[in-house]
Amino acid sequence: MRNIFKSLPDIIIENNRESFSNHFEKFEKNFLLICDNNYTFYLESIIRSICLNGKKWGIILIILNFKNNVNKIHEIYSENLLIIEHNCHNIKFDYPSQQKPFIANIRAPFLRSISRNFLYRYLIYTDVDSILIKDPTKYLEKELDISPQIAFRQIHSKAFNKHTGCLIFKSGVIIISNPLSKNKDNILTFNKFLNILNSYSDFVSEQWDTWFADQWGLVNLSISKEKLEYITILDNSINDWSFNYNSYIWSAKGPIKEFYVWKFICYMMKNYKQSCSHINFRILINLIYIIEDFIRKLNQRIKFKN
Repeated sequence: MRNIFKSLPDIIIENNRESFSNHFEKFEKNFLLICDNNYTFYLESIIRSICLNGKKWGIILIILNFKNNVNKIHEIYSENLLIIEHNCHNIKFDYPSQQKPFIANIRAPFLRSISRNFLYRYLIYTDVDSILIKDPTKYLEKELDISPQIAFRQIHSKAFNKHTGCLIFKSGVIIISNPLSKNKDNILTFNKFLNILNSYSDFVSEQWDTWFADQWGLVNLSISKEKLEYITILDNSINDWSFNYNSYIWSAKGPIKEFYVWKFICYMMKNYKQSCSHINFRILINLIYIIEDFIRKLNQRIKFKN
């Protein structure tokens, strides 16, 4: 199964090479979304938020179909959206519980395979239960404008908490930056960076059915001195589950999916019209943030008085 896990992205790319090539010719900045049938519910929200708030970004959606379901996501048409649906009916797990970590961890070999086959400026992997709040281009140009980088969020200094399963790095948003993409003379430099992605993919592939293997892989990269020059730690705004107004990507981490503000945002994105402007969206987000901040402060006062 490890070999299937490691080679699956290469197989999918080879089977759809023309579609991938045409897409990367049009878009040098892309979001990468990967899910199975169990998470297609969230796709409409993240796709429409990118279409609204990241108009110059492409979207690559990989659906690993373990069932015979017809995914309605194909009804969403956007010229910046590439949908690749791969039949996984022949993949048999020893235990049903292995499918979830298989899907969660496969981001690692996909980042490697795409980077090995195509040139791009930015590739942002993000969990599908996320919302793009505003275009991150200027932020990334400021933070990742020197050499090829893999970037992600750090949350605290303790590497692992055995009680909460909390790791120092979070993989819900992983950004690959290639400022050398338009300079063919520097392809050799980028090939050196590919060794970093190979290392990440190999580490995760060895533990493909283990939860947090994708995060442990980031920890493994960070403890190697020769790899540090290719790693950038970004602030919370790029992968935010506190829903701050000035953040770029909101992530529905764990029970946050049940928050009313998150459900409302998802509902709004699923029902937004193409005529909805980015300005109107920002105004609405601001109102939600003000209301949420007021409720939070009110709760703090109530607790203080008690």
